[in-house]
Amino acid sequence: MAGEFVLKPNQKVVLKRQTGAEYEFLVKAVSPEEVLLAPTDAWLDLPRLWIPGEIVTGIVQHDPPYQFQAVVIRARRIPLPMLLLSAPQQVTIVERRRYFRVRVLFSAKIAFLFGEEKTPSQFYPATGLDISSMGVGLFLKRPFPPQCPLPFALCPSQRLWVLGTLPPVHPEFPTELSFEAKGEIQNVTEMEAGWRIGVQFTAIDRRTQDLIVAWSFAFQRRLLREGLPILEGEAILDEFAEKEAWQR
Repeated sequence: MAGEFVLKPNQKVVLKRQTGAEYEFLVKAVSPEEVLLAPTDAWLDLPRLWIPGEIVTGIVQHDPPYQFQAVVIRARRIPLPMLLLSAPQQVTIVERRRYFRVRVLFSAKIAFLFGEEKTPSQFYPATGLDISSMGVGLFLKRPFPPQCPLPFALCPSQRLWVLGTLPPVHPEFPTELSFEAKGEIQNVTEMEAGWRIGVQFTAIDRRTQDLIVAWSFAFQRRLLREGLPILEGEAILDEFAEKEAWQR
């Protein structure tokens, strides 16, 4: 295994099928031989999706993310949906280019997802601060509309629907790159002017991820061509003016 990494109860795991579809689970129990998972979507028909003996790929949303393979032992739907896997024999770090994060200002909108049915609120404006294929940093400016569920909804594990538009990067991306993803808040920092939140993607199309990765490296190459510093990681608000100048 990578370092001392082991699966732990209540850890979130995203399982990927060979078709590319992804499903989110919570680890319920771990033994040296088996791992018991419960889907976050209680209506998921696990016996239809997975059969005993099938090899599945799991990603643990960690920093950095970890990836493993395991064999399906049993899948059930009644009385509670559960998936029993063999314990992973090897855990590796997800390819770094997938979570390489660049600082860049971009326009965004978020909707809060509530309840088991994940019913969305209306969309509210936000400013993107940094991005990778695994998540984004966003800034929500005060004041928000009276009907907005801030600030009580700004807490770790709150689910969001994120829409964003990345600026053009010539010549690779001559027009804006729009994307959407579902995710959840990992951290919140309250400031006088608003809130800075870190969002980790939990549901995002693989092609969208690939485009974000390609855009990030195109943006990095542009900075190198123009002799500008490459900043990786989370942006801070006093960089707004400087980064706006980069993107003119």
